[in-house]
Amino acid sequence: MARSDAFLIAHLLRRAGFGGSAAEIDSYVALGFEGAVDRLINYSSVDDSALDRIISDMRANNPVSTNEKRPEYGNPGLEVAIWLTRMLLTKRPLQEKMTLFWHGHFTSSIQDVKVAPLMYQQNALFRANALTTSFKDLTKAVARDPAMLIYLDNNTNRKGKPNENWARELMELFTLGIGNYTENDVKDAARSFTGWTVDRQGNFVFNPRQHDDDQKTVLGVTGNLDGDDVINLLLAHQAHPSFIAVRLFAFFVHDNPDRATVDKFADIYVKSGLNVRELLRRLLLSPEFRSEKSYNSLIKSPLEYVIGAMRSLSARYTDVRAWNAITGALRVMGQQIYAPPDVGGWPGNQSWINSTAYYSRANLADALVTVNSEATIDPREIAANALISTPEAAVDYFLSILLQGDVPPAYRSTLINYMGKPGTPQQWDGKLRGLVRLIMSSPIYQMN
Repeated sequence: MARSDAFLIAHLLRRAGFGGSAAEIDSYVALGFEGAVDRLINYSSVDDSALDRIISDMRANNPVSTNEKRPEYGNPGLEVAIWLTRMLLTKRPLQEKMTLFWHGHFTSSIQDVKVAPLMYQQNALFRANALTTSFKDLTKAVARDPAMLIYLDNNTNRKGKPNENWARELMELFTLGIGNYTENDVKDAARSFTGWTVDRQGNFVFNPRQHDDDQKTVLGVTGNLDGDDVINLLLAHQAHPSFIAVRLFAFFVHDNPDRATVDKFADIYVKSGLNVRELLRRLLLSPEFRSEKSYNSLIKSPLEYVIGAMRSLSARYTDVRAWNAITGALRVMGQQIYAPPDVGGWPGNQSWINSTAYYSRANLADALVTVNSEATIDPREIAANALISTPEAAVDYFLSILLQGDVPPAYRSTLINYMGKPGTPQQWDGKLRGLVRLIMSSPIYQMN
């Protein structure tokens, strides 16, 4: 089936970002598909200074801490609101999408770390290395990240009393996957990371007195190994390229790629020198990304659902109170940023939808278009600016910006009947809000 340029670009912006407004989609369509991918990948050339100023104002206008007894804990709600604001307003959508990907891959949770500034520091690390040209460098940076060291208890990992949590998850969830290492590999890798800890100011330090300098054997290599040596060995293992290729393919394209597809992208990754930027560029330009199997094959995460709707409808939120309301809804839907459910991150895709989650999405759609809620979108204003004057035009316009018109004719007719008689956006206020709510609650809108 031939797809329009707008449909392809909307698909690209949903996967490589959080969707886009009609104007954003048009601007990327003008670049052509390859040009659009190039702009998304090479985001450092895109000016996002206006967003930086908004973030600075948010920090200036909100308390730095909300716990008088433990001021070092910072202001978690503010950090969440700032990241949501970035997702909503950024002109570098792939940078934020990859920041979210790394948050779900190299997982830490504020519920264990407790110190919001350290979670922000980790978030900034992921953003700065969103499309890293060296997964090895990123992994070594994560191994020194204070939030990660605290979350996986490596700050208590010392000679004679090794803590295996970080070493185990490094192998199982971050680099190789189960079945590609032994228990002895975990034990000796943990000894290699002894002395990697955090000082009282929350900085990474290496304490040589706590480090085990004896011989260790990891993946068949014996020596006085340290943490960097272990990371080098893991990333040289034959299982690693496929592990990363599958993770990125499943996040951006579709679930369950076949062996030949995995091998193809794993080979690209190896030949590029573990270059995530190059691997993702090839994924987005691949026939697999634009295949029928890819379109609407993934279920939107709660963040993709919420931020996608807000971007499509050109919402601009910077108020922490408004974000607090949305954060509560995201929590109910199963995605609380800075607090994934466990070290495995969010399972994703089909885990996002069940009867409770679907009901919660419908409730949030209602809240987003309800008058006088803390966070609201005004479909009446949107329709007035688009000079809409008929029920058919209203339905087609909102179907276009929310779903690129990709619905059966019968569904369109149902929405037109719902809108009723011709009128003006002012007269249709309640109907327009209901129209957006109905579209956001439809089964197709849950798909990405």
